Amino acid sequence: MNLERVVFGFFVILTLSLNVAFVAGSVETVSHHNVWILTFTIIVNLVAIGLKLGDRSQTGALLLASGPDNPVTLTFLGETHFVVLRRADICAGFEDMWARWRETGLDPRTVNLVTGPSRSADIGQTLQLGAHGPVALHVFLLGE
Repeated sequence: MNLERVVFGFFVILTLSLNVAFVAGSVETVSHHNVWILTFTIIVNLVAIGLKLGDRSQTGALLLASGPDNPVTLTFLGETHFVVLRRADICAGFEDMWARWRETGLDPRTVNLVTGPSRSADIGQTLQLGAHGPVALHVFLLGE
């Protein structure tokens, strides 16, 4: 378990609780809105924002590169996308991913970073899964 995420989650829940505590009660009744709760709420909100701005989480994206045997259109055609990935190829973050990519010496025309099933509500504000790619993405990890 990632301690940084646990601490951030704690502060988010505390912030939500304090915000609800401050606004609970009638607007006309000033005694329902304690100035110390407001002050503590603001401090906790600032801590939660600071933790989020310092968050180093990544998206869990897949790097899919085009090539002579792998046209870019293959990334967008299938309704269900299966990926087999060696555990050794998992990178810690984007910087590590790009550094490893440069080491390969490959120079594709297109690189797509896929983070999961595509979603769009561009037309009629109706959510459409698979609008720009697969509806489902399954990743199988090989190795230790």
